[in-house]
Amino acid sequence: MLNPRSFSHLDVDGFAVEPNPAVQAVTHELAPNESRFDWVTAKDPGFADACANGVLLGNAYQFVAPPRMFREAYRILEQDGW
Repeated sequence: MLNPRSFSHLDVDGFAVEPNPAVQAVTHELAPNESRFDWVTAKDPGFADACANGVLLGNAYQFVAPPRMFREAYRILEQDGW
């Protein structure tokens, strides 16, 4: 689960993809006033090809199938993304 507070000193924004609605609800409880991230669930985040300049996987690694997650990360990354 993304902890937006760990990014509080950085000028970042984007999407936080949570594994399911229950985890998403916990995130909102931990950071109710966080406005730099839009939360979506992993089932169908709706990202277009090459729409992201960066992808970061936080504490949710145990919730994903790594091969699928890496394919999706590469699909949504811009050509020079990280």
